[in-house]
Amino acid sequence: MNTILTLIKKELRDVFASPIAYVFITVFLVLSFWLYFSGVFFVGEASMRIFFGWLPVIFIVFLPTITMGKWAEEKNLGVLAIKTKQIIQSISKIKDNYNKFEESLVEFSKNFVPNGAENTAKIAAKILEEKK
Repeated sequence: MNTILTLIKKELRDVFASPIAYVFITVFLVLSFWLYFSGVFFVGEASMRIFFGWLPVIFIVFLPTITMGKWAEEKNLGVLAIKTKQIIQSISKIKDNYNKFEESLVEFSKNFVPNGAENTAKIAAKILEEKK
């Protein structure tokens, strides 16, 4: 969890180190305020319907521009390949852990057959004998 927080802090620090982030935030806030208050003043209705109707369009424009810029920056630095390798390694670790979990689940589910009580008693007896 600590590494995740460290990565989040690093990414946020990188994003806000450039003036383009402040431009994006300003434009996003101006658009958001305009969409909300246009409903209040022009329609006479204090509703978020207009804002939420246009929000996906705003996200479609803003989010790709921010992420493409970050990807291009990481690609130029050569960091993107390292991250891709790390992601693939993480996925393989998750898959291995899932396979271990699945094997344990199969072993555990053997106790729920008609003679499950006998199997449980045998396993408990075996464990007790090993502890002696």
